[in-house]
Amino acid sequence: MPRSMEPRCHSAALPAAGMPGPSTAQSDFAVVRTAPPDGAPVAPVASSTEASARATRWILWIAVVMLALLAALCAVGPHIPSGE
Repeated sequence: MPRSMEPRCHSAALPAAGMPGPSTAQSDFAVVRTAPPDGAPVAPVASSTEASARATRWILWIAVVMLALLAALCAVGPHIPSGE
């Protein structure tokens, strides 16, 4: 087995006495992400508060439009002939 593919065993990951072992569906391998090389273009990232505020505005706007459409349907609905 290549050295980079060896499973990692940590004492904290070992089950206590009487406890079942780790699931066979769990991976024993770790992924280490490296930083992009110097000079690589990096896209600007909005802060989480900006993104949260923008998402909140969109959701509120959609909710207001849907409620307005529901109110219009409720107001006009009784006046639509049944077609009998």
